[in-house]
Amino acid sequence: MEKITSPDGTAIACYRRGAGPPLVLVHGSGAANALAWTPVLAWGIDLTGTRRENL
Repeated sequence: MEKITSPDGTAIACYRRGAGPPLVLVHGSGAANALAWTPVLAWGIDLTGTRRENL
């Protein structure tokens, strides 16, 4: 896992895979979890990532 810092100072943990232009998908907060992305997985996209206060 790679750890990067956004321009506003937010720590972001992510994985970079593949080639081509970047694709970033961000879901909203709340009761949703990773299962909310199940329909996207049907396209063959590997989704991974996290945001935590203590990276």
